[in-house]
Parts: sequence; structure tokens; C-alpha cells
Amino acid sequence: MTASRLTRPAISAAVVGAVALALTGCVANTATGTTSTRLTVDSTGAGCLVSARTAPAGDISFTVTNSSDAETEFYFLGADGKIVSEVEHLGPDTTRSMVVSAEPGKYFTACKNGAGDVVGKTRFTVTG
Repeated sequence: MTASRLTRPAISAAVVGAVALALTGCVANTATGTTSTRLTVDSTGAGCLVSARTAPAGDISFTVTNSSDAETEFYFLGADGKIVSEVEHLGPDTTRSMVVSAEPGKYFTACKNGAGDVVGKTRFTVTG
């Protein structure tokens, strides 16, 4: 074999590794600053109970617990209803955290129950 045939797989592996490493940084799920507002969410299947309806601008950490007997989801939505961030496929009796870096403005929080219905959609304000 020639040297060029041996290096092609190595180069390909290096490129794939670099791309994978770069993509892991695209969706940070940790607070970017030293201060983070910490809120809890209880996704019950029939409702979506968030511990507060306001938070200061910056990092907001949502600890989401599924207390239902089916898979649920949690959404942090923009004023236009588009998803800003989400926790998907949260199994029964499972807790997962999500960090959002939010600018001042109007938002919504909501959950999706096991039947696929959006429940507990509530206004959420980020103050500046």
C-alpha cells in the first residue's frame, strides 16, 4: 500500500471527529454565566406547573420532572409560539434539566402530555 492510501482513512476519521466535537458545542445545556435563575417544572400529564412566571434576563435553569405515567415534554416558547428550547421524551418519574439564555420579553411555558396534547400553556415574562 502507498502512504496516501493509509492516510485517507486517518484524515477522514479526524474530520469526522472534529465535526462531531464542534456539533457538541452547538447546544449548550449549562449556564453560561455565574448567576442562573433556577426554576422547577412538574409535568403532570394534565398540567404544567412552573415554580414562577417571571425571571430576570440571563440564564434560566428549568428542572423538569415528569410525575405522570406517560412520556411528556416541556417547552419554552417565544411570544410567537415558536420553540425556543425544549425537553423531549421525558419518561415517567424522570427529571431532566434545561438551561435557556433568555433576553427580556414575553414568552410561554407549556408541556405536552402522553396523548400529544399541549397542556398548561402559561405566559412567562423575562425582565430586563
